[in-house]
Amino acid sequence: MTEGSNFNKVMVAISVFFLFASVMYVRYNYDSFNIADYDAYAYFTDVYWSGFDRSWILSEPFGWGSLLLLRWITGSTHYAIVAAHWLLGLTTCAATLLLSYRYRLKWQGVMLSIAMFGPLLAIVTIRATPAYLLCVGAALLAARGHLLAVALAGVGILFHNTSILALIPILLILFQKKFPNSVTIFENKAVIIVVSAITGLIFLFYRQDLFSIFENLIAFAPGFMQKYIVYFTSGGSEAAMNAAREPTSIFHIFFIAGATLMFALYIFLSGEEQRPYRLFAITSFAIYIVLSTNPVTSFRQSIFWIIPILLTFPWAKLRPTPLVSFGVVAFSLVVLPFGIDAVILRY
Repeated sequence: MTEGSNFNKVMVAISVFFLFASVMYVRYNYDSFNIADYDAYAYFTDVYWSGFDRSWILSEPFGWGSLLLLRWITGSTHYAIVAAHWLLGLTTCAATLLLSYRYRLKWQGVMLSIAMFGPLLAIVTIRATPAYLLCVGAALLAARGHLLAVALAGVGILFHNTSILALIPILLILFQKKFPNSVTIFENKAVIIVVSAITGLIFLFYRQDLFSIFENLIAFAPGFMQKYIVYFTSGGSEAAMNAAREPTSIFHIFFIAGATLMFALYIFLSGEEQRPYRLFAITSFAIYIVLSTNPVTSFRQSIFWIIPILLTFPWAKLRPTPLVSFGVVAFSLVVLPFGIDAVILRY
């Protein structure tokens, strides 16, 4: 075992420890009703428990089914969510450590993923976190050509419907792995620039028309899909219209700019090791840009694509390495406290 691999494992362990410490800090200082999304989980758990609405059986049965099972075990909606929050934090930490060591992930990607999204995954998104973790695992597995990746993403859909957004890029990883010669055109950087520019211009000038198309498609979807109209803020729902009227925050602007830079660096710095992920990166960025108008969607749904990009990023190509490492650690130490603070509702 090389000294470098030992250092990498230590840094991964330190990153996961900080995530674990974040979970413990929130759990011991705040009750579950002080955590974001508590009201929504409590409301729908009560509604589904009452039996008046059984739509959860068709929509995200594993996600809501898990909460209802905890509701049955604890005898209380509140304590079901408390138990879910504990399980969420511990499972996220364990899964992050397992994936990192199983796929020998670089510590820089693990640390940045935890700093940017760790508190949200480990503390808030009870149903979505299993979906995120399954889809990240599926993306890593797909690069090895395993069809099990599709099954993992499929299970993710049963936890949270938005996993469908990650399925197409994951399928493209498998396609590129199985038929590498059929996508050689995407190895030409000039082609990537032209395709990306055309996609961006089409979205810029025809955004409203595209949103109308998406809105009409959702209208024909099953009832439980109607809530995803808020992903396209030109939609007719009240929530969508309210989101469209809100001024774009500085955080939202910087996040979109940062994500764009990250995807661009990934594509242009990618080597042979990242070859299976090139189509994944291009397709993911296109989906991300379409959904980026909604601030909440722009951040939360980006997890499906940004974490795999961070975990497979060609860190070795960034020079000088010590400076990059210092920047990763410094950025993570600055961002993580904001992530912890963001998941706590302050009254």
